[in-house]
Amino acid sequence: MRRVTLSLGLTGLLTSLAGPALAQSAKSDSFKNVRPDGYIAPEDIIWNHDKSEAEIEFVKAHLDSLQEKSFRENREYCGYIFVDEEGGFHAGRDYEGTESGCGVALKNARHKAIATYHTHGGYLAHYENELPSPDDLLNDLEEALDGYISTPGGRMWLTDAERDAAILLCKQGCLKVDEDFEVDESRVVKERYTLRQIRLAVR
Repeated sequence: MRRVTLSLGLTGLLTSLAGPALAQSAKSDSFKNVRPDGYIAPEDIIWNHDKSEAEIEFVKAHLDSLQEKSFRENREYCGYIFVDEEGGFHAGRDYEGTESGCGVALKNARHKAIATYHTHGGYLAHYENELPSPDDLLNDLEEALDGYISTPGGRMWLTDAERDAAILLCKQGCLKVDEDFEVDESRVVKERYTLRQIRLAVR
């Protein structure tokens, strides 16, 4: 299967999408209006969160840089996102996890940690890794930090500690996609899940 990579280009996209278009959310489970230059139509971008453009763009780029290694080794990679005194974003060390988990304790951080991040490894037909797991959300709630998650299908999720929910930031294909990934046309992936809904979805 051919590997698919689509660039979201949030800075240029936000510049061109002034006004009400920012409030629109996607209506299908995959991008349907992507031009060869990577432009994604506004109805295919999800904006139901309060994260800044700069933060999302930074984390998206960092997670995207980990995708191929995560697929190849079939392991999760995780770490923390920091912000410095000038408001700049930084990713800490990328820690190696396992096929189904990744954890690291925050110690002696130079800058303020604002979020966690982790990949979901390679595609496994028998394993639910296109959604955040209950533990993904619970761990971030325990740390009182938001979390960012990338999936083998190229989705990017936010676990929102304030809202106790998982929010889909961008849909299938907005990050690098595992060449073994198989699309399930019958499946509906929602844009938002509570902890209870995640538990029901991944049973």
